[in-house]
Amino acid sequence: GTGIAIISINGSIATSDLAGNTNDFTINVNASTGDQKQVVYSDGPPLPSPLNFEYSRYKQSYEWPLAYDHFDPVTQSFSRVVPDLIPVPTLLVSWTPFVTAVSYDLWITWGDDQETTIVENLTQPSYLFDDFTALLGVEYSVHVRAWNFWRGTPGEPESRTAIVQKDPFFHPTVQVLANGSFPTIRLPQLMSQTQSNVTVTVFLQDSTSFVPTSAPVLQFDSVDFRSGADPCIDNSPQLSCTRMNFHINVPGANFVVFRKPVVLQFAFGEEGWPDMSVRPQLRYFEDYNEEWRMVAPTCPPEFRKEKWNELHRIYEVVLCHLCQFALFEYRAPEAPITPAPEVERPSLETNPVFLLVVIGVAVALCAFFACLYVRYFRSAIRVKLPKHRELGVASVDERFPRRQEDGGAAFQDDAQPLQALADAQAPMPPLLSIADQSARQNQAAPLALGAGVGLDDEDAI
Repeated sequence: GTGIAIISINGSIATSDLAGNTNDFTINVNASTGDQKQVVYSDGPPLPSPLNFEYSRYKQSYEWPLAYDHFDPVTQSFSRVVPDLIPVPTLLVSWTPFVTAVSYDLWITWGDDQETTIVENLTQPSYLFDDFTALLGVEYSVHVRAWNFWRGTPGEPESRTAIVQKDPFFHPTVQVLANGSFPTIRLPQLMSQTQSNVTVTVFLQDSTSFVPTSAPVLQFDSVDFRSGADPCIDNSPQLSCTRMNFHINVPGANFVVFRKPVVLQFAFGEEGWPDMSVRPQLRYFEDYNEEWRMVAPTCPPEFRKEKWNELHRIYEVVLCHLCQFALFEYRAPEAPITPAPEVERPSLETNPVFLLVVIGVAVALCAFFACLYVRYFRSAIRVKLPKHRELGVASVDERFPRRQEDGGAAFQDDAQPLQALADAQAPMPPLLSIADQSARQNQAAPLALGAGVGLDDEDAI
């Protein structure tokens, strides 16, 4: 343990100092002798003490008990004045002073890695966390480290000079009026699996949703797994627990009959539900069989509804039962792969009537095209083409007179140009030597006297 001792030593009247002076203070007050010393004995850290919490937040108009701060004498009714600036929520942590502790450190943790800044060297057993928004269904761990007198002494391990006290803190109970006066109720936010905030909205009918109860109030509480069912124990390939767990009940009622269902809506957003391979599913814990069951079947068939908006990541479900609830990640089981059915091949046997019909159609088509050929194409070939003079076109010799040969007549019909073309394409005579050419000239018949050689009159001498 750790303790503080004050040691005092005083000389008696029967003693004297080294100089022989008596220590009898009855004779002389200044003759009294003595000394005093404070001794700190520490064989371990301070003794722990439990922590206390006081969470303060602005309550909405639909929260029970109703808070009114204004009375109208004319209408004889109460009303509430909403401030222009809503105060921020705060958390006050206090504790009984730890025995032998002289200073404290304080911080809060939650989720996987969320924590506040560590407040060090506190000398008072309390501290106020300003602007601290608690989430419903989240377990916060409040840590207080108490130091004894030997804090920071070289050679002294922390285990001998300090102790850490950790207590859980949950969002206080939330009670809302459920008589239909407020059809839309916004609850404190929850925490998603990705540690983002989830907006929860309760939709109530325009009349009392359940009986019996003196005051139609729904109560929402966080779940302490030290006394409640832990949904993570029942994890499976299809179901996986999340951080969203809460109780819903009616204060003072052991049995509740629903007239109309209550609708819960969870708005995750893309950050709160990034995995689209799974979808949220709200379940309740059935105490007798100790199992988690789906919420939607608790209502009659005409009221059952469960919707999941993948675009906006909004989950909505109706419930007609009050107990402990937990939101799971649900993965639909994969459908078994079935082989495609074999396509039955048609039989090779063919009806002979079908073959006869096909052959008949083919013969009819052949006869039809043959008639077309005889009627139109063959008669068109037999038509005599007109000559060029019938078309008013002059011959080449008429258009080019110089092409007429001497002594010969111009081509008058179509046969003469064809003959000239054939003669032009006839093979050339073989080449003769000079001697052979002279011999052939001598053998040629002599020309008649006065006969020309085909010259024009203009060329004659």
